[in-house]
Amino acid sequence: MEHTVQKSFGKFLVVWFGQLISMIGIGLTAFSLGVYAFEKTNTATSVPLITLFTFLPNILLSL
Repeated sequence: MEHTVQKSFGKFLVVWFGQLISMIGIGLTAFSLGVYAFEKTNTATSVPLITLFTFLPNILLSL
C-alpha cells in the first residue's frame, strides 16, 4: 500500500514540476512581450495590457 502511495506521489511531483516550468515560461513570455510592445509603441499602456491578456485566460479558467 505504501509503495503505491509513493509511486503515485512521484507521478504527482513530475506533473507539478512540469506545471511549474510551464508557468515560469508563460511569465517570462508575458514580460518579454510587454518589453517588446513598449519598445515598439513607446507607451506604458501596452505593458499592462499585454500582461493582462496573457494571464486573463489562466485566471478565468482557474475559477
